[in-house]
Amino acid sequence: MRGIETDIQRPSIQAWTSLPSQGPPSIAEPALRDPARSANRAQIEILMDSVKAGMVQMDDSTLTDTQRSAILAGLSGYRSTIGTLTAWNHTALQLSATSKVLTADGIKAANTNVGTTKLIETNEKQVNEIYLSTVGKDVDTFTVDQTNTLFYIANQCPMVGGNSVYLARSLYRLIDDEQQFDDPMLCLQHGIIVKSLVAREMNIIGVVPNPTRDQAALVLEKPLDAPAVFIIFNAIGVEVIRHSIPMDMVRFEFSTTSLAAGLYHYQVRGPSGNMGEGKLSIIR
Repeated sequence: MRGIETDIQRPSIQAWTSLPSQGPPSIAEPALRDPARSANRAQIEILMDSVKAGMVQMDDSTLTDTQRSAILAGLSGYRSTIGTLTAWNHTALQLSATSKVLTADGIKAANTNVGTTKLIETNEKQVNEIYLSTVGKDVDTFTVDQTNTLFYIANQCPMVGGNSVYLARSLYRLIDDEQQFDDPMLCLQHGIIVKSLVAREMNIIGVVPNPTRDQAALVLEKPLDAPAVFIIFNAIGVEVIRHSIPMDMVRFEFSTTSLAAGLYHYQVRGPSGNMGEGKLSIIR
């Protein structure tokens, strides 16, 4: 797990160190304006926050293999995007050092001649065109057409529209820094399910008395908003007790007479997964 985290963080560190010259692929710019630099910093920071949230979620021992694979796929996508941003930085630095005679207009002309057949290619060409017409020439305003094009690309599912979707969002933040894009919803339109890495709010639960002998009660901080199941496992993870818990219930009495003395683990599971867990000690 630490190896994955290191691999993800490495391109991020490189992205931060070369950030002042960041831009789209094949674009050289001696000095990127502060607003664009701030937008790029914000994009990398958002990605890194998502990575951190994913790494925390991977520590959840109750994840199924399918859930764990989905989280790893998301982390891989973030790593790829961060790596792409880093590549843009290095490309810009190299072109700036070896091709200083190139102007934004010259690169813009070359970009115009690039043929496109796929949505990803079209997005990249259009974003490059807008970048070279504005930020690349130290122009701090966008036309109505440029604004509409940026929003159209930024409002696409990144898995369909490609990495240019993220660059379009960075540029669009120079126009409206409060606009948010809902990737799970945008991707769902294409049949792609994007797992949310936002930590799920846990319902504080407990069993009293604990330790106990023959009887105990499951106590919840707040009523359940959907039916759930209460499961008790022995020390080697074998299920030994299962009860259905109706919604709106905050206290559930149950018998422990069938349990031998020892330490047990319990969970409350609902439609969204693990809602809370703890340990229960039985004495005789």
